[in-house]
Amino acid sequence: MPIHYYAGLHLGEITTELGKQISNDQRVNPLRRPLVVVPNQNLIPWLRLNLPKFDASHLSLNIEFTFLEKAILKIIFKSLNIQTYEENSALYQYETLKRDCFSLLYQKQNQLLKNFPEMKKYLEEIPKLYYLSDVLTKYFKDYELNREEWIKDWIGLESKNVPNDLKKDPYWELEKQIYNEIYKENTKPKNLFRYLEDGKKLPLSGDLHLFCLSNLSGTYIDFLKETALPKDSKLTVHIYQFHNGKIIGKNPEKTKNYLSKFSKPQSYLAKEFSRENDNKQKSKFVNGGMLSKLKTILLEEPLKEENYLEDQTVRVWNAPSVYREIESIAHDILNKISLHKGKLNLLDFAILVPNMNEYRAAIEWVFDGGIYTTQEKEKLPKLLKIPYSITDLVAKDTSQLYLALSTLFRCLKNDRFEKEDIHILFKNPLIVGSEETDGEETSIKVLDLIDSLGSIYEEEKEYNPYTISFGLKRAVVSMIVDEESAWEKLNIVTKPISSDKTIIRFVEIWNRIKQIKSEIIDKLFKNPKEERYITFESVFQNLFSFDGDLERERIYFNQWLKSIETWCHSDWNNTKDFLEMISLITEEVFSDIPMHRGNYLTEGVTVSLLQPMRPIPFLHVYIAGLGEGKFPGSVDRSRFNLRRFDSKPWDLNRREIQESLFWESILSAEESITFSYVGKNTLEDKEFGPCSTLFEVMTAMGIQEAVELPLTSYSRFYDEKHFPSFDYVRNLERFRENNEILPNPDFSDPKQLTTDELIQIKTDEISIQELTNGLKNPILRPLIQNLGKVWEEEENVKEEPFRLNSLEIFTIKTIFIPIFTESLVNDHEWIWDKNKIQSHLKEITRKSEQNAEFPYGAFHIVSSEVLLDELEVVAERFRFLKESLFLNRENLSYFKAISIGDTGLRDCKKLQPYQISDSHRIVGEWENIIEKDGIYYWFYTGSLYDKPKYPNDYLKDYLGKMAYALLSACLFRVTGNRLVIIPANAKEYKNDSWLDFSGLRTEDCSSYLESIYRLITSENPKYIPTAGLNLFFSKHNFEEIGEDFEMAEHLWKEFLLEESDTVLQFENQLMKLSPYTKVLLESFSISSVFKIFIPLLKKGF
Repeated sequence: MPIHYYAGLHLGEITTELGKQISNDQRVNPLRRPLVVVPNQNLIPWLRLNLPKFDASHLSLNIEFTFLEKAILKIIFKSLNIQTYEENSALYQYETLKRDCFSLLYQKQNQLLKNFPEMKKYLEEIPKLYYLSDVLTKYFKDYELNREEWIKDWIGLESKNVPNDLKKDPYWELEKQIYNEIYKENTKPKNLFRYLEDGKKLPLSGDLHLFCLSNLSGTYIDFLKETALPKDSKLTVHIYQFHNGKIIGKNPEKTKNYLSKFSKPQSYLAKEFSRENDNKQKSKFVNGGMLSKLKTILLEEPLKEENYLEDQTVRVWNAPSVYREIESIAHDILNKISLHKGKLNLLDFAILVPNMNEYRAAIEWVFDGGIYTTQEKEKLPKLLKIPYSITDLVAKDTSQLYLALSTLFRCLKNDRFEKEDIHILFKNPLIVGSEETDGEETSIKVLDLIDSLGSIYEEEKEYNPYTISFGLKRAVVSMIVDEESAWEKLNIVTKPISSDKTIIRFVEIWNRIKQIKSEIIDKLFKNPKEERYITFESVFQNLFSFDGDLERERIYFNQWLKSIETWCHSDWNNTKDFLEMISLITEEVFSDIPMHRGNYLTEGVTVSLLQPMRPIPFLHVYIAGLGEGKFPGSVDRSRFNLRRFDSKPWDLNRREIQESLFWESILSAEESITFSYVGKNTLEDKEFGPCSTLFEVMTAMGIQEAVELPLTSYSRFYDEKHFPSFDYVRNLERFRENNEILPNPDFSDPKQLTTDELIQIKTDEISIQELTNGLKNPILRPLIQNLGKVWEEEENVKEEPFRLNSLEIFTIKTIFIPIFTESLVNDHEWIWDKNKIQSHLKEITRKSEQNAEFPYGAFHIVSSEVLLDELEVVAERFRFLKESLFLNRENLSYFKAISIGDTGLRDCKKLQPYQISDSHRIVGEWENIIEKDGIYYWFYTGSLYDKPKYPNDYLKDYLGKMAYALLSACLFRVTGNRLVIIPANAKEYKNDSWLDFSGLRTEDCSSYLESIYRLITSENPKYIPTAGLNLFFSKHNFEEIGEDFEMAEHLWKEFLLEESDTVLQFENQLMKLSPYTKVLLESFSISSVFKIFIPLLKKGF
C-alpha cells in the first residue's frame, strides 16, 4: 500500500484532509478505531474541538490519539497477537533501561571506567552518577532511532557503514561495552529497536495517520518505507505535514535567505515522502502586509517589495523586565479587542514563551492580579482581570505532596531537620489535615508552640534544649507537672500552655514524622528485598491523609510509589545512597506530571510553551522571551554524543529543533505576530540584545531596532508613540485640569481598611518615651501611627547561640542590676563576691539553657565564665556605691519602679503627672530606684555614652539616649522631685560617670519640655536626621562649635558633602522607603534645632 502525503500551511486545511481520509477508512472498516499520531498532547484537544467543524460529515469520530512510538508498537503487537494487558511487560521500557544503566554503573563503575580516572572521580556522588545514566540512556535511544547500523554493530548483527575514526574513539568502546552489559541477559523483554527490526518482516496491516509531525528519525523513515511501500503490504500510512511540500532552505548562502533554513526538518520530510503528483501548496503570500512578507521569506518564495505594505503586523519589542513584557502584551490585547468592536475575543490570542518557569509568575501577576484600566476620563477605573489558560505546568510547581517529600528526604539525607523544614512540614495539609478539619488553625498553634519552646532544629541529641524532641518533652511535662516539681525533680523548665490539645496534636504529628526516619534509616535495609517496598509504602501511607480537595494528590502519590518500587528492590551500598536516589526520583516524577490552569483553548488567552503550540492557528500571536542566551539553545557538544562525528541529513540539534518550531509558530499567525525580549536588567544595570534567531528575522525584515518599552505603563511614551496603555494613572492629569475629584479605586480606599479601635481612641497622655522618640525624628511619630497596621520589622532568624554577643551579655547583666540595687538598701554590707555571683548566675543560666536561651554544652561553660567576669566588674561598681553613698541604710528606700502618672504599673510608687497643655499630660515609668534624702537615684540598666562617637557596624545613639535621660530628669523636676542617674551597666562606666540632674532649675525644665512637646505635636512634623547629627557631633564637638549657629550651619553643609550616604545608611528603615529622604536631608538646617540639642551636648542647661 502507498504512503499518502499531504502538505498544508493552515491547520484547518490539514484537518479537513484528515477528516476525509478517516471517513474513507470508516466506509471500508466501520468498526476499526482510527489511529492518529500527534506530536504532542496539546494538539489533541484542538483536534477534538475542530475536527467535527472541518470534517464534511460534521461528526465527532471515536479517534484514538497517540504518539508515534506507541502507534507503531500497537500495529506490531497486533501482528504478534500480543494483548493490550501484556504490552507493558512485553516491552523493555525506557525507565527500566535507565534504572539498569544506573545499577550497572553503580555496581561496576571501577571496572567500566578504569580507563577514565577523571570520570571515575567525578562520579563519586549519586546525583552525578544518575545524571550520567540518564544521559547514556537518552543517547542509546537516540542511536536506536537514528543510527541503527551502530546498534547492529554493537550487538553483532552486522558491521558496516561505521567510520573507522569513530570506532577509534574511546567513548565508542565505553558506550558499546555499557550497552552490551545491559542487554546481555536474554531474559529481558525486547526494546523498541528489536521490535522495529522484527516488524519489517511481519505482515503488518491497518491505517496510520501521522498528523503534523515536524521530523522523523532515519530508523522510523526506513521502517515506514519498508513496511508500507511493498505492493503486498496491507499497512497504509497517511502523512499530513504543516509545510508547503517543497524542499526549501537547501542553500541559504546562495539565495541570501537565512530564514528558510529554519524549516530543515520539515523540508527533509517533504523530500522523503512528497512526490511530483502530490498536493503542494501554492503561494498565498504574494502580497499583503509585513506578516505576509515574513511568511514569503520563510517559505523561500519569490519576493517583490512593492507588493507589501509597511504595517504593524510584525513588531519587535524590547522590554525592561519580564513583568513589563507581559503587561504590555495584556494592554495590546485589550487595545485590539477595543478597536475591533466585538469581532475579536480572547480565544484569538496566544502568548508563546520558550521557558514557562521564567514567565509564569509575571503571567499570573498580570492576568490574575488584573489591571486598573480606564478608556475615558469621565469614568472611574476598574480592575480588569483577563481570563487565560496556561499549559505546560508540572505538579512540582504546586503539589503539597512534592513539597513534603522533597523536604523529608533532604532532612533524612542530612540527618537533621532545620526550623524552616519543620515549618514546611507542620503547615502541610497532607500531614496536619485539611482546612475542613481545622488543619490550618492546628498548624498555626503547633508552630507557635514550637517557636515558644525555642526549638530550632532536630538531630540525634536527646538532651539538647534546642531540638524539637527536647521541646516536645518540655511541652508534655508542662502539661502534667507543676513548675516547681518539674525543676526540682526533672530539671526541666515548664512553659505555660494554652491548650493541651495543641500538645497532643504536636506529639501525634511529630511521632509520624519520626517514624519515617526510624523505619527508613534504621530498619528498611535490614528487611529482605521483597519486603522493603511494603515497609516503605506503609510508613508513607500512615504519614499522609488525602481528604477533600487533596484527592488529586493521592493520584500523584500512587504515581510516585510506582516509580519508587523498583528502586527499593535494587542493591545499595548504604542507606544514604538510597535516600539520594529517592530524592532524585521524586524530583523527576513530579517534574514529569503535567498540569494546566484554566480550560485549554476555551478559556481566554492561550498561554503555552513554544513547542506544543507551534502549528495551532491564532489571529494574533505573541512570542516572548527571545533575548540573547534565552533562545534557541545551544548545540550538544558532549563527549558522549557520538553522532557529532558522523552526521546524517535528518540529524537535528536543539538549536535547529527550536528554530523549526519558531518557523511553524510564525506561519500559524493569521493577522499579526509580535516578538519581544527583555533587553535590560535594571537591578544589575545590564543591557541585552535579541537572540540570534530574532536578529536574523529583524535583518530580513529591515527592522533596525526594537520598540523600547518604558519602565511603567503610565509613561509619557504612550502619548508620544500612540502605543496602547489603558493604565488609569495616565488620566490623572486630565482630572486635575478639570478640578474634579480624583478617582479613588477600591484598592486604595482608606474607608475599606480595617482600623484598630485602640488607635481611634484619642488619648490625653503622652509618655516620656514618646517625647524621646519624637525628638529623634518628629516626622516618624505620625508615620508609624499611620502605618501601624501594615508595617512589620524584619524578623531575625533565630539560631542556636554558640557564643553570646555583646548585646546578649548586656541583657543578662541587666537581670542582676535590680538585685544589686536592692542589696544596697537591704544588706548591712556588700555581700556579692565572686562565689555568690557564680551561684546565682548558675541557677539563671541553667534555666535559660533549658529555655533554649543560652549556649548548650561546652559553650555554656565558656559563656558563663565571660558573664562572671563582666558581673564581677558591675558588682565592684555597686560595692563602691555601697561604701561611699549608701552606707547608712536609715534614710534609704528601694522601689522596684516609680511612675509619674498612671501608666498601668501596680507594684510601684506613683507620683503626680505633669500637665503640659490643655489636652495632654506627660507620664512615665522608671525601674530600680533608691530614694535618699528626697533625691531619687535611678540605676539605669541601659548604656550611656560620654559623648557622641563615630559608629562601626551600629549607630552609637548618644543624642537619643541622652534625650531620654534629660527628659526624665526634667519631668521629675517639674513635678517637684530631683533625679540622679547612675548608668551602672554602662561599658564605659567610671565612678564619676553619674548624671547629677538634681540641681536643674524648674523653669529650664518646664521650658525644655514645652519646646519638645510643640516640636513633636506640630501639624507639620519636622524631619530631623538624628543619625546624621550623631555622626556630625562625633566629628565636630560642642567645644569647637559653641553656640555659633552660623559656624554649625557651615560645618553641617560641608559634612553632608562627604557623609550623606553614611547618614542615609544609618537612617530609620521607614525613612529609607521614601525616595524623598535624601531631599529632606539636603534641605535640613541644623540651626533650626540647634537650641534643642545644646542641652543634650552640655548634659544640662
